[in-house]
Amino acid sequence: MVLSLLARPQTISLCLYKPRALYSRARSTSLASLVLQTESEQQISCGPLSAVKVPRKPGVDARLRPVVFLHGAWHGTWHYRGLQEILANRGHDSYALQLKASRLKLIDAHMADVAAALKELSLSNPVLIGHSQGGFIIQLYMHMVDPTLPDEQRVSAIGLVGTGRLGDPRVLTTIPSALPSVTSFLRLLVTARVGADDFKKTFALPSTTETTITGKKISLDDFIRLSASMPEDGTVGTAQVFTHRWANKKPPRITVPSLVVKMEHDHSFGDDPVQDMIKQYGSDVLNVANQAHCFLDPGWEETFAKPLAEWLEHL
Repeated sequence: MVLSLLARPQTISLCLYKPRALYSRARSTSLASLVLQTESEQQISCGPLSAVKVPRKPGVDARLRPVVFLHGAWHGTWHYRGLQEILANRGHDSYALQLKASRLKLIDAHMADVAAALKELSLSNPVLIGHSQGGFIIQLYMHMVDPTLPDEQRVSAIGLVGTGRLGDPRVLTTIPSALPSVTSFLRLLVTARVGADDFKKTFALPSTTETTITGKKISLDDFIRLSASMPEDGTVGTAQVFTHRWANKKPPRITVPSLVVKMEHDHSFGDDPVQDMIKQYGSDVLNVANQAHCFLDPGWEETFAKPLAEWLEHL
C-alpha cells in the first residue's frame, strides 16, 4: 500500500549526551565544509560506534519516536545530514550511526556493533532506517534482536531504503547488471571501491551535477570525494548478505510496521526481489520519482524526505 499521511504532534523523552565533536574520517579540514554543521548537533559515543544526534528544533512539538539512521557502504553520517535537519524542523530527534567499515568486515559484525550501540543509547521505541547495506543490517538485527532488551527499548518500526531482502541470491545478479560494465564490477571486486565515473552512472541521475543531501549545496564531485574518503567496505560483507546461512530457509521476522522505499531509477536490487520483500514483510511502499540509488538528486526534499516524515508521523 502506498500511503499519503499527515503529521501529528507527540512527546518525547530526552537523554543527556556528550558535547559535539568532529565527525569521523570524512571530517577532514578539506571536507568538513561540505557538510552542514550547527550548534545544536552533537557527536555522541554509543558503545563501539559514534553517532551524530540532531535534536528537534526549539519551539517545535516533539515527536514520540526517535529515528536512527544506518548508512550504506562507502558512506557515512554525512549522507543523512540534510534529512536530519528536515526532520528536526518537524520535531524529530534523530541519530545517524557511523559504522566501522573495513574490507573484510562481515554483516554479522556490523549488526553486533549496531545492537551494542542501540543498547547503549537506550532510546524509547526507536525507528530504524537503513539505506542499502544499512537496510540489510536492520533486517539481520530484527531477526537476532536481544530477547533481554526491555520492551520500551525495542525497535517500533523500520524503513528499508534502496535495499533488497537479506539472503535473496537473485540480487547477486542485479548488482553487477546495475553497474556500467563488466570492468566496473571487476574493479569493485578487486578494489572494494566504486570509481567516480561508475558512481555517477550508477548511483545518480545523468543530469545531476550538485546535491543538497549533506545539508549544503555541493557538487556531485564533492559528494564522491566524501564517499571516497570513507574506509573500504565491500565484497566480503556484501556477498554475505545474499548467501547468509539462515536467510533463505528462515527469513527475518519483521512484525513491526515497515516501509520499503523504492527509487525510480535504482536498479541495484531488482524489482522482483524487492516486491517479494514487500509481500513478505507486509510493508508500506514509498515510490520516489526522479531519484537514483543514493537519493541525492534534485528534488529529494519533496519526493523522499517529506513523505518519509509523514510516514514516521503516522506511526
